[in-house]
Amino acid sequence: MNTLQAAPHPALPHSISEPLSDLAYHLTVTYGLRLRLVTRHGRDFPIHAVPRPTRGSPLDELTAGELRVARLVARGASNREVADWLAVSSKTVEAHLSRIYRKLGVPSRAGVAYLIGQAER
Repeated sequence: MNTLQAAPHPALPHSISEPLSDLAYHLTVTYGLRLRLVTRHGRDFPIHAVPRPTRGSPLDELTAGELRVARLVARGASNREVADWLAVSSKTVEAHLSRIYRKLGVPSRAGVAYLIGQAER
């Protein structure tokens, strides 16, 4: 009995597989499309999107209140101005800022302003 077996396909080079993987991911996840590769002999292979780790912003670590304080500080507001704007005490603003510095890993208001500016580009 003569059986025809397809020769194994060589692995695609990284320079091709990486862009194809990115394209497959965006088409399946972003646009909800189903993809299939079809060989010249009519055999088809489904393409599945592989979940990718997201590069989250450091700002994702902040609570909503901390993010409001961080945005106002990034615009140059003083603690007193932030407190007045948000109708909280200056002590509350100071407490938020100390948590913001720790969570973002920055030592000052300038670091907060920089990260806010980068995230909102």
